[in-house]
Amino acid sequence: MAYKFLTQYNALRFTPNALVTSAFGFPRIITNITLHWWGRPEWQQTFESVVRFFCELNSTQTSAHEVISDGVVACLVDHSNAAWANGNAKGNAQSITLECNPRMSAGDFETVCERVADIWTMYDQILLVTEHRDWFATECCGTYRKGEVAARALQIYELKKGGKTAITKVAEKATQPKGKDDKSMADAISELRDSWAPGIEHVRHHGANWMALQNVSRQTQELKDTWTPGIPNVKFEGSAYKLLRENLEAQRETNVLLKQLIEAQTNNKVGE
Repeated sequence: MAYKFLTQYNALRFTPNALVTSAFGFPRIITNITLHWWGRPEWQQTFESVVRFFCELNSTQTSAHEVISDGVVACLVDHSNAAWANGNAKGNAQSITLECNPRMSAGDFETVCERVADIWTMYDQILLVTEHRDWFATECCGTYRKGEVAARALQIYELKKGGKTAITKVAEKATQPKGKDDKSMADAISELRDSWAPGIEHVRHHGANWMALQNVSRQTQELKDTWTPGIPNVKFEGSAYKLLRENLEAQRETNVLLKQLIEAQTNNKVGE
């Protein structure tokens, strides 16, 4: 590996494997790797200060499995246990959480991606890469994008397994923007997917396209409701249906009145 792997640190807060199900309602089955950043870049926190925050401050009520910066990874919580990181029961119970350097230098990004690839190798499984904001309404993990990280990690994973494959070639294309200001295919696909996704309470907002579809569906239902004949003691008569019914009733009454007038006029002529 191209980074130092440190194991001498231990976070103060975590849930032991045996208590995960009772604490979170989900078993400790690792299904994903969740990306975090450890704060805004302008705060200029260091790798060492973040490790101390998790491992030495009694007031700390959060943790992460690993803290990552350019060329160095510190494991603070054993993967068999649950870290307190995602603000979501299932996210805490079933994620490996990585706290990444928010400046996201080329070295930071490369180390994060290599670590993801190595975790895949450890578990002999391509685990889903998620972001903190997938579990909780937050701007974390900042400029890190799961699509970009997963695609680069896949390149590293395949190279470590013996060279480029068709999968790696697809990953390369996915991570390369067409122009200077363009997004990569991976990010574009991720954003498009998110735009159609429904929100999850206290986790993420509804996607823009999902909301638009709901508005169309709601407007369609409202239009349908205006034409419903109604059901006594169940639902009201629709406004459009009521207007049509009243007009038809008025027309029938008018027709009856006209018929009576015509009959009366005919009878008068016969009497003459």
